[in-house]
Amino acid sequence: MADKLGNIWFTGEEKILTVESERGIWCYDGKTFKNYNTNDGLSKYFVCSMLADSNGNIWIGTRNCGLYRYDGKIFTTFSQ
Repeated sequence: MADKLGNIWFTGEEKILTVESERGIWCYDGKTFKNYNTNDGLSKYFVCSMLADSNGNIWIGTRNCGLYRYDGKIFTTFSQ
């Protein structure tokens, strides 16, 4: 998925036979790769989908752990 700045966002790999992934998500700006994971506030559960909105937020849907919004600085969790 590409954001409005042209950065490419993609997920890490899912561990075999589980829904956990400690690799988080990645952002590629055309020169470098940046990894966001549990150290940045994401859960260790598998990312199912990502979407960039018109305000520049990245929305991250996970399996079994809710929805996250990344505003360029912090991750905010939305869950039941």
